[in-house]
Amino acid sequence: MSKNAYARREVCNRRMQEIHDLSLQAATDAAIRATFLARYSSVAKIADDFEAIHLKVIQEAADFEAEDEIRASFDKMHYAVKSRYHRETGAPFGGAPAQPSGPASVVKLPKIPLPQFSGDLTLWPSFIALFNAAIHNQQISAIEKYQYLLASLKGEPLNVVKNLPFSDEYYLIAYDSLVDRYRNKRRLADHHLNSIIEAKPLKAETAEALHHLLDTFTENTRALALMKFPTNSWDFILLKFLLDKLPRSLREKFESAHRAEEIPRYTQLTKFLAEHCQVLEAVAGPSSKTKSTPVSSFVTNAAGCPVCKESHYVSKCSQFLKLSPRERQAKARDLRLCLNCLRSGHGMKDCPSAWACRSCGTKHHTLLHYEQSSNTTPKPEPISATPAEPDAVPAPQSEDAPIVIMTSRANRIVLLSTVRAEAIDARGNAFPVRILLDSASQANFITEGCLRKGGFRRTKHSATVLAINEARAATTRGLTSLVIRARGRDDTRFSIEATVLSRITSPLPNDKVEVQPWKHLKGLPLADPEYFVPGGVDILLGADSFVSVLREGRRKGERGEPDAFNSVFGWVLTGAVSPSVQAAPLRSFATTLESIATSVGRFWQLEEVPEDASCSDEDRRCKEIFAKTTYRDPSGRFVVSYPFVSDPPTFVGSRSIAVSRLRALERRFKSDPEFRAGYNSFMRDYLDSGHMEVIRNPFPSDGHTYYLPHHGVYKLDSTTTKLRVVFNASSRGPDGLSINDTLLSGPKLQQDLLAILLRFRAEAIALTADVKQMFRQIWISPEQCNYQRIVWRFSESDPILDYLLKTVTFGFSASPFLAIYCLLQLAHQYREKYPLAFAALLEALYVDDVVTSVRTVEQARALRDQLLSLLRSAGFELRKWSSSHPAALEGLDPQLCSQSMLDFESSEDQSQKILGLRWHSQSDSFGFQVNALGRECTKRTILSEVARIFDTLTLTTSMLGRIPRSPGPESAQHHNGGRPSLEIALPSFRTTCQYQLGVTSTRSPIRRITAPAGFILAIWWPVRCGGRALSGLFTSNPELSLPTVRKPLRSRRRKSYRSWRSIRLTRYIHCSKDSLQSRKLAEL
Repeated sequence: MSKNAYARREVCNRRMQEIHDLSLQAATDAAIRATFLARYSSVAKIADDFEAIHLKVIQEAADFEAEDEIRASFDKMHYAVKSRYHRETGAPFGGAPAQPSGPASVVKLPKIPLPQFSGDLTLWPSFIALFNAAIHNQQISAIEKYQYLLASLKGEPLNVVKNLPFSDEYYLIAYDSLVDRYRNKRRLADHHLNSIIEAKPLKAETAEALHHLLDTFTENTRALALMKFPTNSWDFILLKFLLDKLPRSLREKFESAHRAEEIPRYTQLTKFLAEHCQVLEAVAGPSSKTKSTPVSSFVTNAAGCPVCKESHYVSKCSQFLKLSPRERQAKARDLRLCLNCLRSGHGMKDCPSAWACRSCGTKHHTLLHYEQSSNTTPKPEPISATPAEPDAVPAPQSEDAPIVIMTSRANRIVLLSTVRAEAIDARGNAFPVRILLDSASQANFITEGCLRKGGFRRTKHSATVLAINEARAATTRGLTSLVIRARGRDDTRFSIEATVLSRITSPLPNDKVEVQPWKHLKGLPLADPEYFVPGGVDILLGADSFVSVLREGRRKGERGEPDAFNSVFGWVLTGAVSPSVQAAPLRSFATTLESIATSVGRFWQLEEVPEDASCSDEDRRCKEIFAKTTYRDPSGRFVVSYPFVSDPPTFVGSRSIAVSRLRALERRFKSDPEFRAGYNSFMRDYLDSGHMEVIRNPFPSDGHTYYLPHHGVYKLDSTTTKLRVVFNASSRGPDGLSINDTLLSGPKLQQDLLAILLRFRAEAIALTADVKQMFRQIWISPEQCNYQRIVWRFSESDPILDYLLKTVTFGFSASPFLAIYCLLQLAHQYREKYPLAFAALLEALYVDDVVTSVRTVEQARALRDQLLSLLRSAGFELRKWSSSHPAALEGLDPQLCSQSMLDFESSEDQSQKILGLRWHSQSDSFGFQVNALGRECTKRTILSEVARIFDTLTLTTSMLGRIPRSPGPESAQHHNGGRPSLEIALPSFRTTCQYQLGVTSTRSPIRRITAPAGFILAIWWPVRCGGRALSGLFTSNPELSLPTVRKPLRSRRRKSYRSWRSIRLTRYIHCSKDSLQSRKLAEL
């Protein structure tokens, strides 16, 4: 293309620019107006010349976008000039200029409603078609079209054009701006396809829900077809998408009807569903008509308020709300209104409304509720930290007490953060709930009434809810999971786990609040429009959920006005306001679910010797699944499958939760680069090891996939990996289900911790090792890898990718069983070839630690070599080798040894953690690192700190008698004088000589018991404790214990507590009575 064409086009462009500049000045200068009208006759020719030249240019242009921008700019000037001319002369569009003597032609449009557009891409094609037909293509002035255009827009589209000057020459600019913004085929197609993919699965088999699902697929598919997409070739994809949205019963009916066909068609499925809708409507026809009747009556009754004669309901009447509850009730009786729904035409007995008072639950309107207490108003008192009334803190016996932490009297009311929302019941229907947002609570709560109303499933859970100063506030009544959302907004769904209480709190606010026109709240959509009306609370969202519902935005009020902060539910009000009465109780919320009794209970459970657990049906089934599905690949590694409770489960929406958690994680990365580096290093190692791979085509999913959210945990005392990534398999999706909920955990396979540590001290030479990344050395069957997907990217500039974890993942409830069972199976397979390793894996393995002891160096080396050979055959690697004797590790690769074993002469701390204890390999002693006391050093505080030590072997017991009864200043300084911690070391008491082991049993029962019961308890504990760890002979004084053990079991005076223990003890008595008396022994 020659430069001549570009030059001639530029001439046309400049001539049009000159005429356009004249048109802008014509309104204020008569001379310029005359010049503009004279030059207008050349506008048409300039436009035609420009069009012809431009067509030649773009045929050979390299950059079409740049050339098209020149064309768009010229067109805007052209139409602006034409618009100004018609405004000046009054000539109609498309006709010749009007003669001065003739009247201007005016077209009167019919009175039809204008189409409205608020930015929804799916409505853009219909909106622009209607607007073009009704306004844009009509013979009216540009300024009128502009006015109609602005009246048809709202929201985001209005913001696009509202800043342009309101004049006729800018109409086409505004019109073109809208077209350029919303005529986006790519965005529109994305929207239609996402509507199909993200359609909610059908939970209830009703005609209404099925129609909605079918309409969603039909409308969006047709829209894509009109956009020239080949939807006819998508038959199988659409069939799969729609089938996944249907409940199992409906899928079975369809498959039964088309079982003869290899692949049914999508049209057959839609026809089947349409016919099924007709069947459901025919069955439920009369009831659906009945449901629609109250709607019209509801609208009719809203025509006038009987109190002020305005057009609103009585419950919204400002005059009615200013009255006290007693006055409202009297007013309602005078107007002959129903006291339950505040409508006329029926009495309270015949009221069709299912609602009741939200404060007390009885049959009357909430606005008519008042407390049955004295009407005397106490004088205002200052708010103090101590309760002003003797019954301010709930009595410990009462399970139904509200969680009121402190009660006082004040001359103000504090609005707590309440919102109106919806919960999704067990049938998939939404019902209204009132929620309290409480950032001081460690848990979510739900009332019994709300639980029953939603039909939610309850699981057993017992805990005590504590208030300030650990005051017992309530006892929980179970645990449930549910889904809540903002009113009418399905895009705000999120799942919560809530603890069940009989009641959360008394009505909030404490008393009625006078509604005032606060300026800072004008125009805000409130999350609780009836915040001023005292009402009950159905759900309390604690700190965990509180953060997730917040949005950016806060409006701060003046003194005596509430603040407002934005949330997914709307704007939430909180803060002190002026009340309509002077006195009101003050309430605060701060809850925790663990009492001191629970902590003490856990302490005693750790000290208790565990019982031999019987194998349940689930445990047996778990082992059967392992036996059927597990195999070893050519390299020797185990390939296992997760044991599901039933058929492979399906999950919905887990990827969106994983992406949301990843973005939250990246926000932390910005403030902690070191955390990001450690996280990247861990993920890079996972990827380089082949334990994780990128999913190239993650798009389709039949529901048999699960995305794992993940987070990082620092382990500063680790010698290998300081930061470890934890995958959360307990994360629940929108359907309230996590993958751990669908798995069998399997039996407990690891040895008792006390038994392992006793064996560790039994022989002269200690030997320890650690299985490197034990879980990651076991493959998951390829069919189940899709249940281990994650999302990740190494930099925020990279796209988010989907990854597949290919090995057993830490965080799955079945992972410990699978890993340990693989090692046990490996030991049994090679028990003849590696007898020492076989015994060690059965008796000295605790998860991924091997902790044992042997008598000689030769045995230690033999055991070490057997363990290495056996585990390497299955792809496992033993590392962190450590021993109390340096010769036991000779010939071993130094990289496989623990750092403490590289230099036996070093004076540095050479201790490592062994199953919760600190073991010094050089000195062969156990150590405890105690943090310095942060409070006054007394005997009680010292005993409290000692009780916190994880001391399974009770080694610290010998030190307790040495604590002074009244520690003085010098003792306190010794324990607390600026030292960060105190290191206590105790020898492991190994010896090469063989002594007879003994156990001194001193038991302290919780309650008072008889002497015979005490004898049995004293015998029973050593037998259980020692028998689990060491084999040998246990003796006791027969003159004290044997008569009690051998007492006839038929005695009625004998309690079951002694009976079952005596039965077990008598199984091991092998000597006769005479021989026992002669030897003074009772062999147990």
